[in-house]
Amino acid sequence: MREGIGADRPELVSDALVRIRDAVEAMMATLRRIPERCDPYVYYHRVRPPMGAWGEPGVVYEGVGTAPRNWDAASGAQSELLQTLDAALGVRHGGETGGFLRGMRAYMPPGHRRFLTALEAGPSVRDHIVARDDDEKLRGRYNDAVDVLDTFRRSHMGLTVRYLSKQAGPEGVGYGTGGTDFVHFLHDTRLEASAHRID
Repeated sequence: MREGIGADRPELVSDALVRIRDAVEAMMATLRRIPERCDPYVYYHRVRPPMGAWGEPGVVYEGVGTAPRNWDAASGAQSELLQTLDAALGVRHGGETGGFLRGMRAYMPPGHRRFLTALEAGPSVRDHIVARDDDEKLRGRYNDAVDVLDTFRRSHMGLTVRYLSKQAGPEGVGYGTGGTDFVHFLHDTRLEASAHRID
C-alpha cells in the first residue's frame, strides 16, 4: 500500500485494500470454527486460569534474577494481528483503549513492535483516500476493509460473551484474561475503528 501511496497509483492501494478485506474474511471463517475444538466450559475453567496475571508480590525466576517480576495476563491485544490491521488502515485508538493496546506491545517480539511503529509512521492510507475525494471506488474499497474488520470484532465480542460471561454466570468475573472490562474495551475498540469509515 505504501508504494501505491508514494507513487500515487490508486490501483495498487485498491488491490492492497482488497487483500486486507479478504484476509479478514478468512480470519472470520476460522473464528467461527473455534467451537468445533474448544468447548466454552473447558476454556473458561481449564484453559483460562493459567493465563492469569502475576501481580504483587510477583514471581522470582530462579537462575534469571532475584527481583520478583510482575506480568499482565495473556491478552489477544498482545498479538500484533489486529493492531497491524488498524495501523494499515490508519485507525487510531485513543484514551484507555489506545493506552492498553500500546502497553500490550511490551509483550510482542521486538521485530513486531518495530514493524507496528514503522507502519504507523508511514503515510496514512486513510488520509491519502480522503485527499482523493473524487475516487469513489477507492473510498468504497477502504470502507469495505473497515466494515469487515468491524464484523470480525463483532464476532469476537460474541465469542467473549459465550466463553466468558455465560461461563462466569451472574456472580462471575466480568474481566477478560488481560484484565480489562472486556465488554467495554471490545465495544470501544470496535466503535473507534468503525468511526474511521470515509463518508
